[in-house]
Amino acid sequence: MTPVFHYMLTGRGFGSEINNLLFALQYAKDQSKPEPPVFVLNSQHWNAGVDRGWEDYFEPSPLWHSSLDSTRLRAVNGLIFLAVKGGLYLNDYPSVWDRNLSGKHVVFKSVLKTIAGRHIFLFFPLFGQAREAGRQQMMKDPVALKSSLHQFLLSLWRPKQTIQKEIEQSRIAGKYACLHIRRGDKIATGEDIHYAVSVYAERLKALKLSTPTVLVLCDDYRAFEELQDALPEYQLLTNTPSNVRGHDQRTFNRQPKEVIYQDTVRFIVDIELARNAQVFIGSHHSNVFRLVEYFKLKNCYSVAPDFRDIV
Repeated sequence: MTPVFHYMLTGRGFGSEINNLLFALQYAKDQSKPEPPVFVLNSQHWNAGVDRGWEDYFEPSPLWHSSLDSTRLRAVNGLIFLAVKGGLYLNDYPSVWDRNLSGKHVVFKSVLKTIAGRHIFLFFPLFGQAREAGRQQMMKDPVALKSSLHQFLLSLWRPKQTIQKEIEQSRIAGKYACLHIRRGDKIATGEDIHYAVSVYAERLKALKLSTPTVLVLCDDYRAFEELQDALPEYQLLTNTPSNVRGHDQRTFNRQPKEVIYQDTVRFIVDIELARNAQVFIGSHHSNVFRLVEYFKLKNCYSVAPDFRDIV
């Protein structure tokens, strides 16, 4: 009997959610061989969603069934429970799944009820199993795994027509480089370290590109201003609003829906521009870097020392 794999988008960063989805798809594919997997995406409680979840921004994907399926999801006293093969689990971040839920209690890896069936839910904390499988594959054959993730990404990344128009209007003529500088909660939580803009500038100059145009993706406009001083010989561009002072995911999740939608559309446009850049420079500890890397597969350079450049 072919298993049914369920995956739910939640309240983490956009890059993290997409990358985790890619690994969930890979895990489902590997576990279902030789048959194609039956995959269900639920995005009802995705923090970026405003009305139809995934389909607020993208066309339905041929990789899964309707993203609006309920997948045995129910709220009990403000907490969200998931039916999972081998157990019923409570997610560790219930309060950020849905802005309308008041979930105040946090129970991590709590087994509430054992159930039988063929439904497998790939989700935190259960998603760790799929991520570990992906980590092992990445160590064994990174080229093959990234190529597979690349194909998944091309299949699911289908922006709605209105967003595609914004992408086309934002295209940059000619060749250009792209830098991604992360500040905000990524640094505050210790997931990555604060790299001075001079590190990005030196990395760019070392490539000796002929193009003078550089697109800067950043979550803090001050980093863009600093980079202007560090790279006076380049034409720097950015879509980051001048009032942005570092991304904080919990703050993002509490914003009005219309603001969340605008910010997410801008992010999608930025990713499109980054994937089409001649080179991409950032920190590979960032989910944004890895997302762009899965698109490009080459010409990605990290400012972190523990990374082998993809040329």
